[in-house]
Amino acid sequence: MKLSNRLNGRNIVLRKLALTDADSITEHIKDKAIIKWLLAVPYPYRKKNAVSFIRSRQNERRTRKSYTFGISLKVNNEIIGIIDLSDIDWEDKKAEMGYWIGKRFWGQGLMTEAINSMARFGFRELKLNKIYARVFEGNLASMKALEKNKFRHEGILRDEIFKYGRWIDEYYYGLLKSEYKRL
Repeated sequence: MKLSNRLNGRNIVLRKLALTDADSITEHIKDKAIIKWLLAVPYPYRKKNAVSFIRSRQNERRTRKSYTFGISLKVNNEIIGIIDLSDIDWEDKKAEMGYWIGKRFWGQGLMTEAINSMARFGFRELKLNKIYARVFEGNLASMKALEKNKFRHEGILRDEIFKYGRWIDEYYYGLLKSEYKRL
């Protein structure tokens, strides 16, 4: 079955990454205000990190381990963020959703739209039953974007991550295929 390489939303397009997106990814993720909410992203972030990321995600797509899309505005096709489904468990039909968007695009509803499009891809094309996301404590905007998409808060993973010299709780959210509704 051929899967979509491009998902159209109202204001954004989710599209497969290309090496030519490395500069744009680097530009939009280099802010520490973004990286503080992400698990394994180096700071400072450099173009070589973006190239390595793109290559690894292209390989993971080929091997069906993850599906990563760049978030771009319809008006210019520039990548302003990333969203993916990773750690795919084909037997139990579930995957983890991860995402980020450039700081100047915060608060515009674009991530809410991207989450909805990615959930649609996961449920309709990958035939998943559950999509989950883990959010660092304090990342209220991310929690709100998930909740707008009907993800339910399922629990707190206490002292789950050690970052910046302290332990951080992760909030666990989940959405079942039976609960999914397109915005």
